[in-house]
Amino acid sequence: KGEPGKLYAQLVEALGRPASLANTLGWDIGIVTDAAIKKSDATREGIRAALDQVKDLPGINGPITFTPQNHIGQDTRGLAMLKLANGKFVPVDQA
Repeated sequence: KGEPGKLYAQLVEALGRPASLANTLGWDIGIVTDAAIKKSDATREGIRAALDQVKDLPGINGPITFTPQNHIGQDTRGLAMLKLANGKFVPVDQA
Protein backbone atom coordinates (compact mmCIF):
# COMPACT_ATOMS: atom_id res chain seq x y z
CA LYS A 1 0.00 0.00 0.00
CA GLY A 2 0.99 3.63 -0.34
CA GLU A 3 4.47 4.74 -1.31
CA PRO A 4 6.13 1.39 -0.39
CA GLY A 5 3.65 -0.36 -2.67
CA LYS A 6 4.46 1.99 -5.54
CA LEU A 7 8.19 1.46 -5.04
CA TYR A 8 7.71 -2.32 -4.91
CA ALA A 9 5.72 -2.18 -8.17
CA GLN A 10 8.59 -0.26 -9.81
CA LEU A 11 11.05 -2.91 -8.60
CA VAL A 12 8.88 -5.78 -9.88
CA GLU A 13 8.61 -4.06 -13.26
CA ALA A 14 12.38 -3.58 -13.41
CA LEU A 15 13.04 -7.21 -12.44
CA GLY A 16 10.26 -8.72 -14.52
CA ARG A 17 9.28 -10.98 -11.58
CA PRO A 18 8.25 -10.72 -7.93
CA ALA A 19 11.02 -9.31 -5.76
CA SER A 20 12.74 -11.11 -2.90
CA LEU A 21 13.60 -9.48 0.42
CA ALA A 22 17.20 -9.10 -0.77
CA ASN A 23 15.94 -7.32 -3.89
CA THR A 24 13.88 -4.87 -1.83
CA LEU A 25 16.78 -4.10 0.49
CA GLY A 26 19.02 -3.44 -2.51
CA TRP A 27 16.36 -1.17 -4.05
CA ASP A 28 16.15 0.82 -0.81
CA ILE A 29 19.95 1.17 -0.76
CA GLY A 30 19.75 2.58 -4.27
CA ILE A 31 17.06 5.08 -3.22
CA VAL A 32 19.22 6.26 -0.30
CA THR A 33 22.37 6.47 -2.43
CA ASP A 34 20.56 8.46 -5.13
CA ALA A 35 19.12 10.90 -2.58
CA ALA A 36 22.51 11.42 -0.90
CA ILE A 37 24.41 11.97 -4.14
CA LYS A 38 21.83 14.49 -5.36
CA LYS A 39 22.20 16.49 -2.11
CA SER A 40 26.00 16.35 -1.98
CA ASP A 41 29.03 17.64 -3.83
CA ALA A 42 29.72 13.99 -4.83
CA THR A 43 32.84 13.72 -2.69
CA ARG A 44 33.13 10.95 -0.10
CA GLU A 45 32.76 13.48 2.68
CA GLY A 46 29.88 15.25 0.95
CA ILE A 47 27.98 11.99 0.39
CA ARG A 48 28.55 10.96 4.00
CA ALA A 49 27.26 14.34 5.22
CA ALA A 50 24.22 14.07 2.94
CA LEU A 51 23.47 10.56 4.24
CA ASP A 52 23.33 11.96 7.76
CA GLN A 53 20.56 14.32 6.57
CA VAL A 54 18.27 11.60 5.16
CA LYS A 55 15.02 11.75 7.13
CA ASP A 56 11.85 9.74 6.50
CA LEU A 57 12.81 8.91 2.92
CA PRO A 58 10.15 6.53 1.54
CA GLY A 59 11.48 3.01 1.01
CA ILE A 60 9.94 -0.36 0.24
CA ASN A 61 10.82 -1.61 3.72
CA GLY A 62 9.57 1.51 5.50
CA PRO A 63 10.75 5.09 5.94
CA ILE A 64 14.53 5.55 6.02
CA THR A 65 16.23 7.95 8.42
CA PHE A 66 19.96 8.27 9.05
CA THR A 67 21.76 10.22 11.74
CA PRO A 68 25.48 10.61 12.41
CA GLN A 69 25.04 7.98 15.14
CA ASN A 70 22.76 5.58 13.23
CA HIS A 71 23.29 4.37 9.67
CA ILE A 72 20.86 1.44 9.89
CA GLY A 73 18.15 3.69 8.50
CA GLN A 74 15.06 1.73 9.42
CA ASP A 75 12.95 1.50 12.53
CA THR A 76 9.79 -0.23 13.71
CA ARG A 77 7.61 1.76 11.29
CA GLY A 78 8.73 -0.67 8.58
CA LEU A 79 7.48 -3.74 10.48
CA ALA A 80 4.08 -5.37 10.34
CA MET A 81 2.70 -8.25 12.37
CA LEU A 82 1.00 -10.88 10.22
CA LYS A 83 -1.03 -13.99 10.89
CA LEU A 84 -2.15 -16.87 8.71
CA ALA A 85 -5.88 -16.71 7.95
CA ASN A 86 -7.54 -18.94 5.38
CA GLY A 87 -4.18 -19.91 3.93
CA LYS A 88 -2.96 -16.31 3.47
CA PHE A 89 -0.92 -13.90 5.56
CA VAL A 90 -2.95 -10.89 6.71
CA PRO A 91 -2.22 -8.07 9.17
CA VAL A 92 -3.07 -9.07 12.75
CA ASP A 93 -5.79 -6.41 12.94
CA GLN A 94 -7.74 -8.18 10.16
CA ALA A 95 -9.80 -11.36 10.59
